[in-house]
Amino acid sequence: KNAFLINYISPTILIAAAALLLLFSKINMGKISSAVTAFFAPLAFGVFLLHTHPLVWNNWLLNRYVSFAEYSPVKMAQAVFTATLAIWFVCSLADCVRNTVFKILHIKKMCILIENKIKTLLK
Repeated sequence: KNAFLINYISPTILIAAAALLLLFSKINMGKISSAVTAFFAPLAFGVFLLHTHPLVWNNWLLNRYVSFAEYSPVKMAQAVFTATLAIWFVCSLADCVRNTVFKILHIKKMCILIENKIKTLLK
């Protein structure tokens, strides 16, 4: 079970991620595309963080979709697409709830306040 070349922190995945970042950074988008990207980018990061967290991964996702391997290629593609959408939707919803709670509790303001206090103490 050596997954060194395919896990999230392997050199091959990091190089591929850097290459994709460089490739997509060169794309010029219109106003609508930029607005859509600005909306979905934070959600995508939240989805990534949530669904790869060990508690979520080990308790809800690990080996959950192994049965897809028994499906025909068309049915497998449909099942993967549906599962992906479901995971994305649930994680996005959870991240929106988290974001709302953070706004209600003024977490950003508190972090800035704490940061300024630490800066003052270090001077």
